[in-house]
Parts: sequence; C-alpha cells; structure tokens
Amino acid sequence: MVDTKWKRLSPVIEDAKHGVSQTDVYQMTAYGQLYDCPDLLLLYPHHRGLGSGPFATDYMIYGSTHRLRLRSIDVAQREVGIAADLATMFQRWPAEHPLVSG
Repeated sequence: MVDTKWKRLSPVIEDAKHGVSQTDVYQMTAYGQLYDCPDLLLLYPHHRGLGSGPFATDYMIYGSTHRLRLRSIDVAQREVGIAADLATMFQRWPAEHPLVSG
C-alpha cells in the first residue's frame, strides 16, 4: 500500500519520527487492515536536509504486524528521472514483503 504526502520529512536530528504525523500512521494502518496489506509505504518529496541520496527508513507499527516504510524521491528532477527512481525503488522491494498481498 502506497500513499504520497506533500509534506516535509524532518531529519532524525530534529525529530526521531521524522515529522510523520500520528494521523498519517493511523490512516496507513487502517488501509493496511482494510486491504489486508501488512507492508505500507509513505512517499515524500526529497529535500537537502535529508542528505544527498534518497531517504529510507522502516518501522514496525506498535501493536500491529504492519511495517511502515518512509521513502523520499526527488520531485525536482525531470519526469523520466522520477519514473526511473520509482522503478528502482520497487524493484528493490523485498519479495517476502510484497506491496500488495494476494
């Protein structure tokens, strides 16, 4: 399950939760339960404060079997670059944790 956010992730030095709101986590958990999908991805625009490369971190949601992944993508690049970055991101997705359960 993927959801995109037009919000600014915070570097870990500013906020251990990277600025992800509890509301967004609840929303993703509800979607995961509704669609029987334990792997959840929140995708954010990348910015310099997150470092030079794509941002990536994973969390297990407390009291749940859901895994929440946070990723960033450089939306300032050309469309072909965004498409290539998304393709690479999903090719690397672990086979044991598919985006959609089936």
